[in-house]
Amino acid sequence: DPALVRWVLAGGDLPGELTAIADRFLTDHAPEGFEIVALGSLGNGTMAPDSDLDLLLVVPDGTDPGAAETAAEALLKNP
Repeated sequence: DPALVRWVLAGGDLPGELTAIADRFLTDHAPEGFEIVALGSLGNGTMAPDSDLDLLLVVPDGTDPGAAETAAEALLKNP
């Protein structure tokens, strides 16, 4: 995308912007009670356009495994 290239060349912080977008999405869509730990490029703020999201999802003790799996799948499939 030429506009993206111009923005990056003009000093835009692409890794920071991509990290902020992913962070907002995860904050807005995290299942209740889940803690999300960002790993990899998201965790260290160096995301690039081809980055994936490496996440560790932590649930409270006593959470039904089936319910946790369903909630995690819903988060990851959220459009």
